[in-house]
Amino acid sequence: MGGPRGSTMGVHALHEWMDRATIHLTPRRYFKWNDVVVVEGFGEWHAPGTEASGTGQVVATVFIVRHDRIASIIRYDTLQKAFRASGVDITDEVSV
Repeated sequence: MGGPRGSTMGVHALHEWMDRATIHLTPRRYFKWNDVVVVEGFGEWHAPGTEASGTGQVVATVFIVRHDRIASIIRYDTLQKAFRASGVDITDEVSV
């Protein structure tokens, strides 16, 4: 699991992040090539302990799926960075 603030490994780390994250991600578009899925979404960060919306921006998350399980999650600040890192491109968009 990785993003702008670094990376970590393990299910325990994912659970900890989910408990403390102040981000709400709304998916917009999906792209898939082989075992790689890129999700473009709108991220809104909230002030800790409040429901007030803070800043928001479009982000992209790259998921690598192995044996029907998510093996890797990495968030990027732009869709273009996610495409460069993953090998997926705009022609790989899928309807959900």
